[in-house]
Amino acid sequence: MLKVCIVGLGYVGMTLAMHSARSGYEVHGIEILEETFNSISNGKTNFHEPGLDELLSISLGKNFFVYKDVPRDQEFDIIIITVGTPLDDAKSKKPNIGILENAINSVMHLINEDNLLILRSTIPVGLSREISKNILKSKGIVANISFCPERTAEGRALSELRSLPQIISGINKDSADRARIFFEPLVDEIIESSSLEEAELIKLFNNTYRDSVFAISNTFNKIAQFYGVDGSTVINNANL
Repeated sequence: MLKVCIVGLGYVGMTLAMHSARSGYEVHGIEILEETFNSISNGKTNFHEPGLDELLSISLGKNFFVYKDVPRDQEFDIIIITVGTPLDDAKSKKPNIGILENAINSVMHLINEDNLLILRSTIPVGLSREISKNILKSKGIVANISFCPERTAEGRALSELRSLPQIISGINKDSADRARIFFEPLVDEIIESSSLEEAELIKLFNNTYRDSVFAISNTFNKIAQFYGVDGSTVINNANL
């Protein structure tokens, strides 16, 4: 049984943690926000996702464990970073990767040549490879790194984690192979990208496409309302 450490128990991290736990993995979650940590420790998530709290209640203390700080006396087969990368501000539109960097630094002592670091956050193209270089500079080792993006929709995560094809990648063949071994029990289909950068682009393209669809739907609705017409009916009939 693989031993997994997930850093960041927001929506992306918590849903993956519960899906991994119900699939038989031993999962250790790290959450530094006290309110979120306390909620999870008491068997409740701070957002609604159908079936999530039920999975937490049967996993907590059995094959799911939660901490505020990264354990220093344990080793993990898989380390997964799922923290947010928000924009600095609306004007610059540059991602704030400070949270991601802090998360990686917090698990630096766990990273070795025998385990795998998986990144699932939205990140700039090339950052996964840059992180690899930083680990080499800091620890003197070539770490196994994979970028394996999350692509689920809120309200459907526990089903889509299984049904959506999982994109995987690796800085080398060993990294990609380790990512495949981890995800095989979790998903119905795996698609291997040819590089870290290709997988990073897939995540960005997915996000941009989804944002564009939301934006144009909102615009169509405003146009319909201008003419006193129900926008949802117009869109539904146009789609049909």
